[in-house]
Amino acid sequence: MNPFGVDALIVAYNEGEEWLSQLISYLYDNYLYMAEYCAENLSDYPLTILEGTYLVWMDCHASGMTSVQVAGLWLNAGTMYGPEGEGFIRWNIACPRSMLADGLSRFSRFADRMK
Repeated sequence: MNPFGVDALIVAYNEGEEWLSQLISYLYDNYLYMAEYCAENLSDYPLTILEGTYLVWMDCHASGMTSVQVAGLWLNAGTMYGPEGEGFIRWNIACPRSMLADGLSRFSRFADRMK
């Protein structure tokens, strides 16, 4: 690690609370946006409850879609995390909301074609 990295780490720990608070709020708002979008447009794909992270699990069992079919989006197949993950995909919502909205829209078009 270089000296600038050490200084940056010290500043982040000592003065980064406001930034972290804003980040947590933004990420949670992304989750709420995604949950509302899915409730309105992707009701066959329920989300698990967010548990202190920016990674959201989407249940794809009802559609019959396997977790490896992912609409050209860079989503994680649930099977990456073991056999219990089959039928789930994992979304990373730590991104600008416009990117999340675009991804959800693309997934929605894909889900419509799967019907």
